[in-house]
Order: sequence, then C-alpha cells, then structure tokens
Amino acid sequence: MFLLRAFLVSSSISFRLCSVESKFFDILSASFLYRSGSKFM
Repeated sequence: MFLLRAFLVSSSISFRLCSVESKFFDILSASFLYRSGSKFM
C-alpha cells in the first residue's frame, strides 16, 4: 500500500514537471521567435 502511494505521488510529480517543462519551452520558443522576428523587421 505504501509503495503504491509512493509510486502514485512520484508519477504525479514527474507528470507535473513534464507539463511545467513543456510550458516553459513553449514560452522560451515564443520569445525567441518574437526576438528573431523583430530583428528581421
């Protein structure tokens, strides 16, 4: 029971980290595209 709970907690934490990483990557790529676009304009 304890192992199952620990596994669920670790999996949920890793899932949250992945979602946060994807959001951060989206923001980073968007800002990079905006900077390159402003440079070209």
